[in-house]
Amino acid sequence: MVENTVVVSAFNHDVASTWPFVQVAPLAILNQLVINEIQASGAPYDFIELYNATNAAINIGGYKVFDSGGVAVAYIIPAGTSIASKGFYLIETGSGSPQGQFGISGSGENITLTTAADVVVDVLLQANWPGTPLVARKLDGAAKWVVPAAETKGTTNN
Repeated sequence: MVENTVVVSAFNHDVASTWPFVQVAPLAILNQLVINEIQASGAPYDFIELYNATNAAINIGGYKVFDSGGVAVAYIIPAGTSIASKGFYLIETGSGSPQGQFGISGSGENITLTTAADVVVDVLLQANWPGTPLVARKLDGAAKWVVPAAETKGTTNN
């Protein structure tokens, strides 16, 4: 039987084997459809990027995306629209956009994705928004949100 033991030795910065280390678990990737990136100061439009983290295409026809204004201002994704496995779907929104007509607050607000039957699929709550116009998941489909150095509109965050 092997017992767990702790080896304690003096730290020597010149000897790598004595360096302390921390093993960090990899970021959890959500196996679902997610809101992946949001740009609230986009040109010419703000945008919301969806990402399919599953291994199969998802039919998102009839799904709704909306801000704190609620479902009354929702953009309804056209029937027959699907996202390929590990693929992206981009929604440009704001005054004059052919898609959503709501503007996204640069300081953050609730952004919600629901099914056609109004079941919540994903949401970024204003309370979790870091207060900058651009937010994205650390890795595509990951649970952790970050403030990226630049937008990756319609492409990978990885």
